[in-house]
Amino acid sequence: MGSAIAAWFAEKGAGLLLGALAKLALDAWQSYRDDQARQDLGRAQAEAEQGRGTIAAQQAELQAQADAPHSADEAIRRLEEGSA
Repeated sequence: MGSAIAAWFAEKGAGLLLGALAKLALDAWQSYRDDQARQDLGRAQAEAEQGRGTIAAQQAELQAQADAPHSADEAIRRLEEGSA
């Protein structure tokens, strides 16, 4: 009985063992790649959010420039009206 088990393992066991090791290695590699993909996604989302913040700040600056008085007379008039 023992020799039959040894013969079976000699015939198929090495392949099964190598297959199991290969599966473990592939699973570890896939886990690593998944982590990298999540990090890349987080970085891209942070960069996009930063870009949206920059655009909003630029738009606010442009609006402030557009709303600013263009002459001293206009500035004085706004101050007198209380809309400065």
